[in-house]
Amino acid sequence: ALASGVSIFLLACVAGLALWALNDASAASAKAEHYAYKLNLVGKISTKVLDTAVWVNNLPTSRQLSRDVERVTVARKDYADALEYLKAGATTDQDRGLLRKIEVGVAPLRDLNNQVVQAVQAGKQVDAAKVREATAVHLDALQSVLAEYTKYRQGRLDTFQKEQQATVSRVEQWLIGFTVLAVVAGIVLSRLISRSITIPLEKT
Repeated sequence: ALASGVSIFLLACVAGLALWALNDASAASAKAEHYAYKLNLVGKISTKVLDTAVWVNNLPTSRQLSRDVERVTVARKDYADALEYLKAGATTDQDRGLLRKIEVGVAPLRDLNNQVVQAVQAGKQVDAAKVREATAVHLDALQSVLAEYTKYRQGRLDTFQKEQQATVSRVEQWLIGFTVLAVVAGIVLSRLISRSITIPLEKT
């Protein structure tokens, strides 16, 4: 009974550790995907901001004004939604601080874009062109902040992946250790049981 109990305990430890490792790996994979998704959102914001700038720049000479204004509206909504998602999921002070800097950088661009759209719709293409020139400085500043935030998100992802690799390595060592211990214990206990039977029989 003692031998069986020890063997079952060791096997249960190995099975439990393996199950925990699988669950942890699944959770880590989901978290890594979430981190990668946030990193992709930063790229989406940068792309949409640039797309917006290009389309706004083309508005004074646009032959399909309503279509191009709609493009600007959709692109602005896309990057605004992405920014709101990142803000809702921010977990560190650095994260929230960088997102605030992005918001501050976006605000003047949105105002200037609105001025261009309103000027073009009012038929004041010359005024629109003048306002358009002021967007370049704000756009460069925003791209700099987005690059800083991209670096931060990439660092978070890299750190998490390193931590997971270290965890996987430790789990592998534990599994190997428990497996070896179970095998050794099984051999020793089976030997003891065998001797506890054969020796009395020999004496008899």
